[in-house]
Amino acid sequence: MKSEIIESTVRHISPIAKSIREADLLEILAAGSNSPYDSLWDGHRMSNPGYTFIVDNKPVCMFGVVPF
Repeated sequence: MKSEIIESTVRHISPIAKSIREADLLEILAAGSNSPYDSLWDGHRMSNPGYTFIVDNKPVCMFGVVPF
């Protein structure tokens, strides 16, 4: 298993949104987002920089810090 952390791109959003766990979906909806895609897009857009964890060449999660 090969893993790495790279800077996020918009192309990482869709594969992660499509494979979201139920617990994560419930958290996203409880936070007021309309969908996993919208939540990941907002996080990507507002994080500078944002990162994606890649496992076996597949994006599995995105993370970053959004200033307020």
